[in-house]
Amino acid sequence: MALDESARTEVSKLQGKAAPFEAALRKIRLGINAIYMANDEPIPYADLDSDAPTIGASAVTARKSYGRREFFEKPLATVVAQILGDFEALDEHELYDKMIEGGYDFGEPNVDRAKSNLKISLGKNIKFDKTPRGHYVISTNPRKAKATPAATSTENALPTPSPAPSTIPDPPKAEETVP
Repeated sequence: MALDESARTEVSKLQGKAAPFEAALRKIRLGINAIYMANDEPIPYADLDSDAPTIGASAVTARKSYGRREFFEKPLATVVAQILGDFEALDEHELYDKMIEGGYDFGEPNVDRAKSNLKISLGKNIKFDKTPRGHYVISTNPRKAKATPAATSTENALPTPSPAPSTIPDPPKAEETVP
């Protein structure tokens, strides 16, 4: 027996409501897989779709590509955050390749120095973490997330000390003469 039109409509509505939850669950499972992969453990959700984003070089070839001027004159952290948002986790070589593809200018003609500078910048930026396998990810550490607003906020800043009052030095004391 086939579904009638009203039943099909109702099923379609329910499937529409379920879609965001399925997408969120898939993202959570991919995150769990990433943690297992970072610790060289077998992944628990190996049955995810083949188009699922993965960690490493396969993610670079399987996912988004960038236009020649997409990253031109954008800050490094903004560019890296956008790429990691699309790929979840990449090493510095894969990040460099994606940044160059999008037109990012490192200001350094030497590729090795540019990659070294990228690695140093990523290590200093609290927005990004490095996994044990050497991949960079967007930080999920709540302590790091809280550190950013406090550093830029003036509400929690210490008061600026007022200048020291000017003091007039005491006049020199007359030397006592011994008779």
